[in-house]
Amino acid sequence: MSKFAEAITKQEAVVVAAQAKLADLIAASKAAALFDVVGVGYGASFKVGRAETRREVTGIVRGRGVVKDVDSVRVEVGEGFDVEVYTVAVAQLTGITEPAKAAPSEVAVALGEAAAGQSEADELLSQLNG
Repeated sequence: MSKFAEAITKQEAVVVAAQAKLADLIAASKAAALFDVVGVGYGASFKVGRAETRREVTGIVRGRGVVKDVDSVRVEVGEGFDVEVYTVAVAQLTGITEPAKAAPSEVAVALGEAAAGQSEADELLSQLNG
């Protein structure tokens, strides 16, 4: 192998290492941005398992924190007795969704209607006494 071929091979190895480091930095940057966005109650998707059993699951974020210097979330997957809790590095999330806004309860609706009815009654009384 010539002197030039050796130098080219060494520089190619340096470039490959630099590209790998750049990819890691980009992933860490995206993870940091996600960590600022993802909160308790958000939906989070990520992959679990190995090789043939690997699958994507979706659950609800129940907590945020740093585990071994890595921004992570605690995600609850499943319901009832079958609930599983995973600690997932934010960089490993494949998707996030904002929490659903809760519909007003029947009690809140009834209280709102009662308050509206009271103001109508007060208005009628003031017109009569007017």
